Amino acid sequence: DTMLKIKPSDYLCAFDASKFDVLVQDMIPTLEGCFKLYKSKNFRKIDMILKNPILNMQVRRVAKMAGLDNFEIVA
Repeated sequence: DTMLKIKPSDYLCAFDASKFDVLVQDMIPTLEGCFKLYKSKNFRKIDMILKNPILNMQVRRVAKMAGLDNFEIVA
C-alpha cells in the first residue's frame, strides 16, 4: 500500500553506472524496456552517472529510442 502513495513525478530517478562497461547488443532491448517503464511512470527526471564515453553514447541512443526526454547523463 505504501507504493500506491508514491507519486513518481515528484521524484528524481538516479543511477550510478560509473563502473559499467559498454553495452553488448543483447542488453539494448532490456535497457530500452527499462527506459520505457521509467517514462510510463512519469518520473520528474532520470539521471545516470557514467564515466565510459562509449557507454555514454550507447545509453543516449537507447534513451532516444525509448522516447525518454527527461533523461540526463551526469559525469
